[in-house]
Amino acid sequence: MNFTNLASLRHLELWVSSDKTPLHLSRLTQLQILSHFVVGFEKGCKITELGRLKNLQGSLSLLCSEKVESKEEANGANLAEKENLKELHLNWDMERKDNNSYNDLEVLEGLQPNQNLQSLIIHSFAERRLPNKIFVENLRVIHLYSSFNCVKLPMLGQLNNLKELEIYSFLGVRIIDNEFYGNDPNQRRFFPKLEKFVMYEMINLEQWKEVMAND
Repeated sequence: MNFTNLASLRHLELWVSSDKTPLHLSRLTQLQILSHFVVGFEKGCKITELGRLKNLQGSLSLLCSEKVESKEEANGANLAEKENLKELHLNWDMERKDNNSYNDLEVLEGLQPNQNLQSLIIHSFAERRLPNKIFVENLRVIHLYSSFNCVKLPMLGQLNNLKELEIYSFLGVRIIDNEFYGNDPNQRRFFPKLEKFVMYEMINLEQWKEVMAND
């Protein structure tokens, strides 16, 4: 079906099992709900197709983020301008074979969300650190799943609205230190609104340091 003829379409739910998103979704400029977007290399299915969809709201899942070729291309999605997007899922292929060509960090920096985002879920990020800036102040839910290479958890303790944090299978993390709690060592309250904290399958974790405040 050629969706590009439906210029007034506002709601598009796609099969989760679909391995390709319909081409040229950027022409659906009235679109408000898009269940997920499968990134491709071909023209018409690059992540820049999202750039013109300024009215997106609710939840959006990005699949095959490893096919975003650069930070500049990621910027083209204009996620920072999508003020009504409340939940964002970012997914990479965890079975990638070429360990020397990861660009997940710069792509994630380019996918910087709007400050209104409330839920961020990241699957199979493959580099050594997550950019702290991606975790915006208004976040209430953060789920981080399945990273073999990430060696340090991001600064999350200073997020005043965070209620739910789940970290699963970050196999490169051996030490959790002060940085996890935030960038102010004199702060006395960390995770002030946290209600649910789940951490599991951290099989290489060796040390969890107490918070050390400066005198």
